[in-house]
Parts: sequence; structure tokens; C-alpha cells
Amino acid sequence: MPVYADVAAFTGAPALPMLTDSAIAGVSFISPLLQVMDVIASPGFVDFGTSATSLSARVANIANWQMTAMATLTVFAPNGAISATLNLPLTLNPGNPTPLSFGSLNTSGFQTGTYTVTVSAVITAPAGMAGAVSTSYGFFAVGQALYASGSVSPAVVAPGDVTVTTFITTFVNLDGGPALLRAGRSQTGNRWALKANGEPSPVAEQKLDDGSPDPASDSPFLDGPTLKISEDARAPARPSFSSAIARTETSSTLVTPAGTWTSVAGSDMASGSSYSRSSGVSSTLSFTFTGSWVSLGYVAANNGRHFEVFIDGVSQGVIDSYVNRGELPQSRVYAGLVTATHVISVFVLSTKNAFAAATAYAHIDHFDTWDGSTLIDGIFEHTDGRVILGGGWTTQSAAVANGGTYARSGFASGVAWFAFSGDSVSYQMLRNFNSPGEVSVYVDGVWKADLDQAALFANAAVSTATVAFNGLGAGAHVMMLAARRGFVFISLDTFATPGVAPFYATPAPTGVVRYEENHPALRYNGAPLTATKGSWAESTQTNASGRWYAASASTSDVLSLSFTGTWASLGYLASTNTGRVEVFIDGISKGVVDTYANALTSRSATFAGLSAGAHTLTATVLLTRNAFANVPGVFNFDYLDVWDGNVMPDGQFEEDSPRAWFSGGWNRAALANASGGNYASSPFGSGVAWFAFMGDSVSWQYVAGINNAGSARISIDGVDQGRFDLSSPITGTTNFTGALSFGGLGAGPHVLTGFGPPGLHQRRSFCGAGRGALLHAHFEERTGASRGG
Repeated sequence: MPVYADVAAFTGAPALPMLTDSAIAGVSFISPLLQVMDVIASPGFVDFGTSATSLSARVANIANWQMTAMATLTVFAPNGAISATLNLPLTLNPGNPTPLSFGSLNTSGFQTGTYTVTVSAVITAPAGMAGAVSTSYGFFAVGQALYASGSVSPAVVAPGDVTVTTFITTFVNLDGGPALLRAGRSQTGNRWALKANGEPSPVAEQKLDDGSPDPASDSPFLDGPTLKISEDARAPARPSFSSAIARTETSSTLVTPAGTWTSVAGSDMASGSSYSRSSGVSSTLSFTFTGSWVSLGYVAANNGRHFEVFIDGVSQGVIDSYVNRGELPQSRVYAGLVTATHVISVFVLSTKNAFAAATAYAHIDHFDTWDGSTLIDGIFEHTDGRVILGGGWTTQSAAVANGGTYARSGFASGVAWFAFSGDSVSYQMLRNFNSPGEVSVYVDGVWKADLDQAALFANAAVSTATVAFNGLGAGAHVMMLAARRGFVFISLDTFATPGVAPFYATPAPTGVVRYEENHPALRYNGAPLTATKGSWAESTQTNASGRWYAASASTSDVLSLSFTGTWASLGYLASTNTGRVEVFIDGISKGVVDTYANALTSRSATFAGLSAGAHTLTATVLLTRNAFANVPGVFNFDYLDVWDGNVMPDGQFEEDSPRAWFSGGWNRAALANASGGNYASSPFGSGVAWFAFMGDSVSWQYVAGINNAGSARISIDGVDQGRFDLSSPITGTTNFTGALSFGGLGAGPHVLTGFGPPGLHQRRSFCGAGRGALLHAHFEERTGASRGG
């Protein structure tokens, strides 16, 4: 909301009796103000008797304003009684999450069982934020963690020089705490050969570490160099979908390593929160199974390398596990095998993607196998055994959710798997819950859609949306959900088989088509955005189309799109530190675009009159800038609009028209005077809307006199048309509609852009018309739709 200040001073001078001035400021309201991200006990499992564990947490400053708070940690025993309470004052500064250390908790004398640790943070200052609270929880367990057994063979020997082999085996207590079981901390010991007249020596020494830095070295479950964290053969591989489709973690003793492998724990994007990795050339992981279908799960990353997959010694091809992000779970399915016993092996290669980090790894997560039987159909909650969740998920309440609850992922992470059989499946999600993000959907490792779980209008109510996929074929399948991007959450309400129509289809718009920065047809240095070099980074900004853009500050980075049409428009975010790019079409330079502006704003450069047929547009980052721009001269790519030659009809278009696009932050409100009974309003000092049309003229209908109305600047095809006041010219007159018309635009496609000057608050409807017809345009809320295209 805006805050006004008017100041008047009497000077006493006859010629200048009074001086006046005014100013306006603003305040934004957000929820939540803070977020307890995680609660950690290290170690997560202690022996009964004399023991201790260190307790810590992290708190994110969502408000991005310095605050002080009081954090309270409470430990609940397995019977619900309070075992300990600790308080810690803290200061929350803007920026990275604040780590909290509650110190060491003496657990000596604690009874066996799983203990729940809750941390609540309550803001104490400033006064306007005081009272806001966030709570999260974690676990640790008390009990007997490790058992050992031993045997010798042979038990009886004749006198003389003989060899006796001693077997020492350690395994995890199955009643141990969940944190320990997730880590799978159990390891078979070395075999030792003892000679009757000599010293003991190992039969087969194991190389325990690959000698490279290990990001999991601080994990409480990795207290020393480890070849392979594995489970005792008596312990089932955890987690597992069902008896029909079973999951075997790489920590299982059923998986055989050779070479140098390290276990990495604590990953919220891995099954069981851990995976095995290796950079050792020719290192292998092998798994024996019986059936006709197997799925290899791995974690792709910006330090992923090439590895080759073999089944029964026959190569199944090379997998490039590089992606332009920290961690992304992936899988590869091998079906149609002869129903028999097979061996699948992963072989680490010496090669890697050109964009990958200098030290690159194969990150192998799990193996899924199917016994050939049919899985039952039905609706499955997130708590069902057919669903496997990665780390960080919590159960949330919502009246609209099936059964009143749904699962929400960890902050800025999240992965879930669902096993089923048959040709179709449905996924039901929550939309517009607290801090919703984007989720990528895969079936059998094949990408199906990126779904935005934020409603178009920021003030929309929490709702559910169901997306169904078919044409999957008979047999076994695994659907996977993965957090797409951003410091937000994803949701899971239910899965269902079979899926119910309408089934998802990639949107196929016509006319002027918008390619957002993450559209799979775009290429960044020759690769999709998710697989390009790390100099291209996805960022979020309220003024960006769809809230996201891709930025580069690296000389000669190239963005490109191949399309068919006679018209294209390059959309970008101009700012004080942006520089120049050179645009080429079919290899011919169309000039240099200077993307500098003295304040953040949305702009575009249009290229019309192209010959009919196929073209390729490229934009090359020059990393040069004009005299007023700050370093580094970055290029902020937002979108590409192209016209495919199809006619876009005239008419009146309301806010749900697919001919219009919004930036982030817009709200929707009811108003009797507005066309269709509603209008859209932009947030304070931001908000951009676009409308595509054809023909020589266009009209934009707006609502004038709305409380705190500001002004709007209009451009058409990147050419400024002026700034227009949306407030009422007559005091006391409110809520009436007006129209602005623009002509002489010429035949063919056009895009009208409306945005507010920086620092001003605009509450306005945005609409347009082609060829003089009056329109009222609001913008489409695409439930469950891909932003691509």
C-alpha cells in the first residue's frame, strides 16, 4: 500500500509565503515473513547409555528485512512427553538462510525410540512484524545401532601350515531411527586370512576413497572415508514401491561396486536421500535381477559425466548426466527384455560434457525392477506405499485437498515417484498454496510437462488441478515429479490410475506465438536451457513475462531459435547494468541492440518483413555497454515472439484470452463497470502485460479512478507510444472505464505492451482490440499448462 506525505512551511516572506513538497513511499505485505527450513540432529542416531547429539536448524528471511526473533527448540520423547527445551535469540539479516546452533544435547539415559525435535521461530522486532511464527521439525533415534557377527572357515584344521578365513559382518538394527535407515549405514567388513605360523593379512583390501573433495564429508552418517554404504542382505532395500515394482538403492548389498565409489548423503533430490558417485574411470556398479523390465535412476548435475550402461554385457548406450543445475533426478528404462535373470552394469567413462565441471562424476541413485504382475488401479494419497518421496517433504492441511491434506516439498527442492501399470495416469496438485513453484513431470524418464503451480493472479484462492497423461502403453511405469526451479515449493495431493480425460497435450498456439525463456525449442550455446553452460542462469523478476528470464554475462554466449514465419520480436529486461547484444537472422546481422535503461523495465526489438519460410534468429552477448551502464553489461533474455502466418481474428477479448500474457504479481478484482465484471491490477511499481493482434489499429480499455491508480506506459512492437494517467481527472469520480486507441500501425502482426513507470502504483485493467474494435483484455490462467509456447 502507498504512504503519502505532504509538507507545508510558512516562510513569512510576502513574495513567497509558503513552500510545499510531497513524497510517496510504499509497503509490501507478504506471508510468510520467515520460514524454518530444516531441523537437524547430528548424529541422527545415538546408542542408549552415554551419548549426545548436536541440534541445529536454518531459518530463511522471506521478508528480506532485518528482524530479531526468538527460536525455541523442544524435544519430544516417543510417548509425547517433553524431554528438553532450549531457547536461542537470533538476528535474521536479508540474504542467505540463518544457521542456528542449539549446541550439544546430552541424551544419556534417554529411552530407546524415535524423538521429535521441533523448532519454532517467533519475530520479536520490528514491532510491525512481531508475532509472526514458523515451525518445522526433525528426528533423532536412541537405540542399539550396530550389531556384529563373526565366523571362521574351516572351524577345524589339521596341524601344519594352513589358512583359516575369518568373516566379520556388521549390520544395522532394523528398529533404528528413520535418519539412520535413510543413510543405510552398514558395511560388510574385510575378510582376513590367518596363517598358523604367520601374521594376519587382508585377502582383498578395499580402496575407500577416490581422493576427490566430497560435499557429503560433513554428514553425520559419513564419519570416515567409505567405499560404499551398504545394507545387510537381511535388510530389505528401502524404500520400495511394492512387491510388483521393487526399488533397490545403490546402498544395498545386492548392488556390487568395483573401482572407486563414494556414498553422498543428505540429498533431497535422491531416493533415500543418498546416492553413489564415482569419477574413477572404468569403475562399475552391477545389479542382478530377474524380469523383463529395469529402470536405472541417476542424479544429473552440473558436475555430471558420461557413463555407459550394459545389460548382460551388451551396451545400451552412453548417458550424458550433465545438466545446468545442482541436482536433477533422472532415469532410463530398459523394457522388452527376455523374462530371465539379467545383470545391468554402469561403467564410468573418461569423457564428459564440454560444459561440465572440471571434476565430473557419475551419480547413480537406484534400480527399479518389475516382476511382470499388474498393479491395482485406484486413487493413491502421498502417504501410500506406491509413492516414494525424497527428503524434505511435509504434510500440509488444505480443505480443498483430497482427504484434507497434501504433501509439500522441501524448500527449493523436492522429488517424488509413483509406480503403476497401464496406459494412463493422473497427478493431482495444489495450486496457489504458500510459495508455489514449478514442477517437472516425467514418465519412465521421459519429460512430459513443466507445470506452474502458481495461479496467474496472485490473489487467487488455493485450488486443486489434475493433469492426466495417456498413450503410455501396457506394462510397468514410474511417474516422477521434480522441483523445476526457484526457492519455492511443489505440491502433491494424489496419483490415480487409470487417468481420466482430458489428457494433457503440449499447447499448440497459432498466430503470434510466445517462446518463454525455458521453451524446449530455444537453444543456448546450441543446447536447451537445462543443458547449456553455467554462464546462462535462470532468474525471477516480477516484470518478466511469466516471472522468469535467462541471463548471461559471458562474451559470445548465443541464444537462438529456428522458426517459420515473417516476423519476430526479441523481448528482454533492460536495467542499469545491462549491455549490448547483436541480432542475426539467417547469419545476417540486423544490428546491435543496446539493452540499457536507467531503471528496470521490459522492452522488445521487432524484426518484420522477413521472407516466407524457415529462419534462425540468434542474439550474441557482446558484453559491451554504453557510457551510462554499470558493469557487467549482462543480457537479460525474457522471450521471443514469432508470427506463424496464421490470421488472428478481431473481436473483444477478456482477461482469459490466450492472446495476452502477464508478468508476475497481477491481481484480479470484481467491478460492475468493467467488461465481463472483472479487471486486472498490477502491483506497486511493477507489472507488465502484453496483447497480440493484427491490423492497423488497436484500443485498450482501462478502469480509471480506482484507489491508488497510477499511470501506464504503452509501447507497440517496441516503439514507445507515451505515458497515460489512469487516475480520475475529477476528484471524487471513481470506477469508470476509458479507452486509448492507436492507429496507423500497418498490416500484419503486432504486440501491445503496457507497463508502469518504476516506483508508481498502478491499478488498471489492460485490454486491446484489432482494427478499431473496442476490447477489454484480461489474461489467461492456464491451469496445469506448460509455459512453453
